[in-house]
Formats: sequence, structure tokens, C-alpha cells
Amino acid sequence: MQLQKIGLISIFLLCAIIANQYKYKTYYESSIETTLPLEQMNMVKEPNPLQIDILDKSDPWVKQMLKDIKKEDWLADKEKVKVQKLEGDFIGDKNIDQIWALTGEHQKETLFLLYENYKGKYQYRSFLEVFGEVKEIKKLAIRGVQKDLLLIKEYINELLGAFEESTRIKAYDWREKKPTIVLDIIEDYHAYWNELWDHKKPKNESHWLQIVQHSDVQWQDELYPVLHVISHQVFSTSKATDQVDMPKEEDFQIQKTKEIKRDYRWDPSWNGFILAEGIDTQTGEKVAILEDLSDTPFTLVGFVEDAYRIKRKNGSIEEVPKGKIHMEGGKKELQVS
Repeated sequence: MQLQKIGLISIFLLCAIIANQYKYKTYYESSIETTLPLEQMNMVKEPNPLQIDILDKSDPWVKQMLKDIKKEDWLADKEKVKVQKLEGDFIGDKNIDQIWALTGEHQKETLFLLYENYKGKYQYRSFLEVFGEVKEIKKLAIRGVQKDLLLIKEYINELLGAFEESTRIKAYDWREKKPTIVLDIIEDYHAYWNELWDHKKPKNESHWLQIVQHSDVQWQDELYPVLHVISHQVFSTSKATDQVDMPKEEDFQIQKTKEIKRDYRWDPSWNGFILAEGIDTQTGEKVAILEDLSDTPFTLVGFVEDAYRIKRKNGSIEEVPKGKIHMEGGKKELQVS
């Protein structure tokens, strides 16, 4: 089937821009006002990170954490809050720090607070606000530099607005005592729309279109860990036309598929996960390639983004055309396998 691409691409390009702004939006603030002895904090009930522990807003430790981040009104007075605690050397100074995660009963976002183990006391340092639904919280050890990362899986459901949903794997480095994102990839993605929305086909000829991506992910435990990702992408169209509601899954026909294999490895010289290194042909500067933007599943419907997301030595992150990056080792670009 030949799609009417122009209107379709404009709609989803807008969605992609909004999503790109969203996924890098985090907040933090620094403070060293709160200091609690180790034994006092260790007396607080420690929730199992793989389970849900429910506390009241009136709980002294919950109140203290909300005060630390100046969000005392974040919860209603009688509201419950899910609390999880993760311990690890997040700062990288050979001390065991704590990250506490708070999720309100009626809030979608989750707050992550870092408490540094400093001279026998825990001191609040900064917090991170994640706006999607946090499905998983883990610690990821980087043994080569003797520190731990916060690893989360975030689910974003926008099926009622942007007609898409996604699950992202994100890793945060707290070495500077504030959160820095060092990995952000899409694990699963689902989007659907109707050709009628492009105003290029009459109602009785308009199909529902659907894009699905599911990824198999596997961590390789090394001194510098590697994340192996195999993404399976499928584009399908509905068999019938002139339908108000989205058809059931069995009513779709597969039109195109694609499989992408990527390895994200921790590189200590870049303090983050990268795909590869390259040379900026205009400046001669070595850069890290963080993401191949042509991996988007929308290439199955004709959308082409022939660019890389790169990181420069000064820490800035940019999107540049592939033609401006010379791959080390003589490769012209990352290959899809």
C-alpha cells in the first residue's frame, strides 16, 4: 500500500518534537540542610525495591523528604504514598548512599531523592522528577569506576491524546550529586492513526495504520556494562475501512517489518552509554554517538531522519546529519543488522 505521507509525517513529527522535549525534562535542586544520623535513617522501614510499601503522608520520614524538596503540598493530607529505597555508591566515593522514590496515590509522577552518606550522616543533595509511570527501579553497578547508577523503566501512555504509548529505559548518574541522564532508549512503542486524519482519502477508503516496536534487551555484566538491544518493528494496516474505533489486533495486516540490533556500552571517557565514536568532519573533534535517529520505526512509513544524536567533549548534545560524522575504523555509518 502506498501511504499519503506528507500529512502523516507532519502529525508525528510534531509528536516526536514534543516527546523529545518531554524525555529530557527533569528537575533537581541542591540542599544540605537535612542531616540525619545513619542509625536514625536505618531505623526507618526499608521497603523492598521489588515490592510496594505504602505509607501515610503523616509518616515523619515522608514529611521530612517532602520538606527537603519543598513539596509539602504535593500530597493531600490523607493520601497514601508508595515508598522505595535503593542503596548504592551513587556518588562514587566508596560510601553507601540512598535514593528514595516516592509515588503519590493520585500522582503519575515519581520523585527520586538522593541522600549522601557524609561523615556518618545522610544529607539531602538533589531530586529528580519523572513524569511517566515508573515500572521498574534498579541499581546498575559500573564496576570499572566503582559507582552505581539509578536505572528505571518508564511507561508513558498518551493513547487518549497523541495516540501513542511507549516504555523507555533510562539511567541516571549522580556523581555530581545531581541527576544526569546517561542512557535513554525506547524499549517498546505503539502508535496508531487513521488515514482520514490526513484529509487525503475519503472516509470509505481510509484505513487504520499501526506501528509497533518491541525490543529484546539484555545486560552484559562487565567492568563497563553493555546493553544489547534487538528491536522488532512492524507496520500494519487495517483490513477494513470506514471505522470509527480502532480495530482489534487480528484485523490488521502486516505491511513492513524491520529488525535493528544495537549495543550501548559504557565509556568512561564519555561518562555515559554510547553506540560508537566518530569525528566531526567540520571541526575535527571526536564525538560520541548516543543514538542513530534513523532507528525510528516511522521509517517504515517513509519518514527519514538521516542523523545522529551526538555528545561533544564539552558535554553538549546535538543532532547532526550523518554525513558530517566520519565513523572511526573507516565505517561510513552505523549499520542496521
